[in-house]
Amino acid sequence: MSPNQKSWWAEKMISYQDSNSKNRKNHDIDQQHQKTKGSDYDNGHNNDLLIKCIIRDGRVFSDFDKPGIKEVLQKAFSGYAPVNRHIVSRRLKRLHVSHRKKLIADLKYVDYMSITTDFWSDRQIRSFLVITGHYFKDDGFNLKSTILDFSTFDKRHTSHEISRILTTKLKELNILHKGIRVTCDGASNMVRAVGDLNLESGRLWCVAHRLHLTVTNASGFWIKKSGDENICIDEAAFLAALSFAQMSSMVPISGSSYSYVHMTMDEFCAWLVDWDLSLEYACAAATISISWSAYVKSFIEMIFHIKAEQRILLAPIGWNQTTQFVFLTDSYCNLTTIIIALTLSALLLHGLRATAIINSVIVVFKIVVLLVFTDHI
Repeated sequence: MSPNQKSWWAEKMISYQDSNSKNRKNHDIDQQHQKTKGSDYDNGHNNDLLIKCIIRDGRVFSDFDKPGIKEVLQKAFSGYAPVNRHIVSRRLKRLHVSHRKKLIADLKYVDYMSITTDFWSDRQIRSFLVITGHYFKDDGFNLKSTILDFSTFDKRHTSHEISRILTTKLKELNILHKGIRVTCDGASNMVRAVGDLNLESGRLWCVAHRLHLTVTNASGFWIKKSGDENICIDEAAFLAALSFAQMSSMVPISGSSYSYVHMTMDEFCAWLVDWDLSLEYACAAATISISWSAYVKSFIEMIFHIKAEQRILLAPIGWNQTTQFVFLTDSYCNLTTIIIALTLSALLLHGLRATAIINSVIVVFKIVVLLVFTDHI
């Protein structure tokens, strides 16, 4: 064998040995990685993560047994098997104690809290009482909602038992004195139970319950088969009548929308409704006054043949419907609109009797105009 051939064979052997050494090293790394993943799963840490996901996010056990999720988790954790109910049952008490301690520590710095409570039932018709808390966290406007308690309720659903359980649960969390409002449905036992708590602001009726009842009944979901399609409309009208009857029974005297909202909800909501109605009436009055101003201008020009001054009959700012832009009109103000608005305001301030008389006169005048100037009557 020549020296060149020996050198060539030596290079091949060195290259082959390097390749085998690199392959063995990669194989050892893969085995170590697989052992690490298996040990991470075997030590129970990943089971805790899955259980926390089930409890905290409200997932079900079957979610982690679906093919896609199962494949991803098997790639991430060697030897993965879906968590079963027995593992959750064994660790549920420990997780509950840990979560409860953390919850009490967090609620220590909460000054005020709104509470929501309701009954739930499972497929075996077992009752559960859930209590949810809503509060601002970290002295800011970061609103947080959390489940304060979710436990079985094997007693009779009397107001006394509900009030006793609510008081006990809230005292255990040291937040009974922090509750300012309780939201619940309109059942008589819940209303009386919340009233027995003697909170500062009392009870707030749940909009979701009433909306659910209204939509369900008005849509006729409870109707199996019926040829009468008007029964849905009748049910909706009946529920609306019941709502107004309930509100009327809560308000012993007649009044405006402000009075009704103030009696049924609170002063802040009534204040908002009052200002909303004021803005609504102001916008409507401004629109009607402008229309009346145009009619008065046309009436004066047609009857008296007087060309009115445009600078006192138009607003200083106008709107071009074609170009969709605002433009200046070189006018001072719409004097007719101002006079009409002030006249009607003075009429309303004078009293209801005068307003009713003027309204009757206007109605009679409209009828006379229709009878005299309409050809087809």
